[in-house]
Amino acid sequence: MLQIINIRVRSFDLDFLEISWEVADTFEDIFDYYFRVLRSEGPAGPFQPITFRFENIFTFRDVEANQLSKHRTWYYKIRVIKKTDTTITQDFPTDVTGVGQIAEPDLEALEIARRMKLLLKEFTGRKVWIFPVRTSGQKCSCFDENTGRRLRSQCLTCFDTNYVGGFYAPIQTYMQIDPVGKGVRMTEIAEIQGGDTSGRLSNWPLLKPRDVVIEAENKRWRVTNVRTTEKLRSVVHQEIVMHEIPRTDIEYRLPVDTILSGHDPSPERQFTNPQKL
Repeated sequence: MLQIINIRVRSFDLDFLEISWEVADTFEDIFDYYFRVLRSEGPAGPFQPITFRFENIFTFRDVEANQLSKHRTWYYKIRVIKKTDTTITQDFPTDVTGVGQIAEPDLEALEIARRMKLLLKEFTGRKVWIFPVRTSGQKCSCFDENTGRRLRSQCLTCFDTNYVGGFYAPIQTYMQIDPVGKGVRMTEIAEIQGGDTSGRLSNWPLLKPRDVVIEAENKRWRVTNVRTTEKLRSVVHQEIVMHEIPRTDIEYRLPVDTILSGHDPSPERQFTNPQKL
């Protein structure tokens, strides 16, 4: 199987993103393989093919990638397909995340991010699940294209995001979430409980407003603001502001039971004393 390396996403034009890649040194015949380009707005997918199968081409311009939103990041993978048996495929990068148009971290940035992840995982953070919100794709039937408004709320097809599916694949990571005070806000219709809080995490995944964060105790938060610490434009740390989602909102219908099953939010060793008297 061919190995794809040096995948890059670059562009100085809002009309397209240019994806390029290289094939690692090999004795195999490159013409024995097809390629396809896959794309997703979620860093962990799901990734969908956006090209037909092609061969002996190592660059592609994605003219359908809408770049007008400042908060949207497109991620790409390259799929290698063996011609003699098209069931044999391999996606690159081979890890869960794709490649986006983001600054490549240097060695110091990688070490800063690694230490931040270690701090969160071993001491200050807890395991959470992040649902990246969809901001493009197939429009839901509850959305009226003529008026630009939703025809109904509490839609289980798009979870009130206007796009079928609502959210991309959930991502498990460690985050430190600050305590929030208890309070109520009176409106003409009802009493609203909850408030805002802040949190922090490492450089992955990159969050954006309207992403949903879910804790093990089923507290659900909607990201409203993201600030980053960068080194040479590479993100090493994220500070976020979140709003506690009312339990009557549609985000509490997101199916996460199978994800939470069997997962402890904190390391077990933090709750046991290994010393023997």
